[in-house]
Amino acid sequence: MGGGSSMGDAGNMGEKSNMGGNSNMGGDSNMGGDSNMGGNSNMGGNTNMGGDSNMGGDSNMGGDSNMGGDSNMGGDSNMGGDSSMGGDSNMGGNSNMGGDSNMGGDSNMGGNSNMGGGIFETLENEPISVEELAFKFAATNINRNRTLMPNTTLTYDIQRINLFDSFEASRRACDQLALGVGAVFGPSHSSSVSAVQSICNALEVPHIQTRWKHPSVDNKDSFYINLYPEYASISRAILDIVQYYKWKTVTVVYEDATGLIRLQELIKAPSRYSIKIKIRQLPTESKDARPLLKEMKKGREFYVIFDCSYQTSADILKQIMSMGMMTEYYHFFFTTLDLFALDLEPYRYSGVNMTGFRLLNIDNPQVASVVDKWSMERQQAPPKPETGMLDGMMT
Repeated sequence: MGGGSSMGDAGNMGEKSNMGGNSNMGGDSNMGGDSNMGGNSNMGGNTNMGGDSNMGGDSNMGGDSNMGGDSNMGGDSNMGGDSSMGGDSNMGGNSNMGGDSNMGGDSNMGGNSNMGGGIFETLENEPISVEELAFKFAATNINRNRTLMPNTTLTYDIQRINLFDSFEASRRACDQLALGVGAVFGPSHSSSVSAVQSICNALEVPHIQTRWKHPSVDNKDSFYINLYPEYASISRAILDIVQYYKWKTVTVVYEDATGLIRLQELIKAPSRYSIKIKIRQLPTESKDARPLLKEMKKGREFYVIFDCSYQTSADILKQIMSMGMMTEYYHFFFTTLDLFALDLEPYRYSGVNMTGFRLLNIDNPQVASVVDKWSMERQQAPPKPETGMLDGMMT
């Protein structure tokens, strides 16, 4: 399932992280019909990660959910009634409707026009989020490829809100629904997601979510599509990795309580397998994890699983390096699906073993083409150097 960032000699950081041909990861995570978003990343099926598992292969996680390549989100992509603004209306240009409202790709709305709404959180030092860039990127490329949705033009209305502002998220969602959007994308923070989803459920408008969410809090009749892999599948795959490497002692380091849910199959392992697990939590009031790493180093905890965001992963890697723990004796596994998007070059020749998952098969020509286009898009708004993100990498 994804690329195991194994990096030592010839790109390996220690032992060879070979983890199973085509890693198939449980559950029928079929995300909204034939949700074609390009590439070969399939999510679901039977978890099979043993044998000569190769973590850089085709990450097959089941279903028909393809992520990457030509973004095709189903049929005529009319999501929520006939949100049609077409006819012969010519709306193009920079029509502003409370945010960045783009009414039609190449400004030619000859056929049917379907409008989508995007609600994205921003920070003071980050005026445009990566999610917003990706949203615009997808709509623009679909409109340019007339074979995907003939006689249809995607339009969008984008609203920006402050982080943690669920009230503002609700208000902006209502504004977009008044415009007649066929679906709402985002936001990503938990409280804001719940507020927007509640409104979309009431009005039966599809809500597209990109963050992990525990399914137990969802109503089965909810009008949402979650693009994040089903948590139980990832949990079983992590346990398979531990068994494949024959680790007998493992340290689990989690960032917040949701990590314990995602890792529940591994946490329950001692009752079924001869595995000893030590659980630690990253500091909640500080980004300085060095005291924790010092304890782990003193306790000779060599096999460590980090469940944290890719931003936190970038910080952790730098601190591991400063603690002198980037050696061949350690094996670090990161559960973030964006590990490959981090700049791992500084650790390439340290000898450390590093493993992770990825959803995109960047060896696929279609996916590679999209990544190249995305790289050009990101050059216009590169990430801050301290994030540790590679320029142009898709998250």
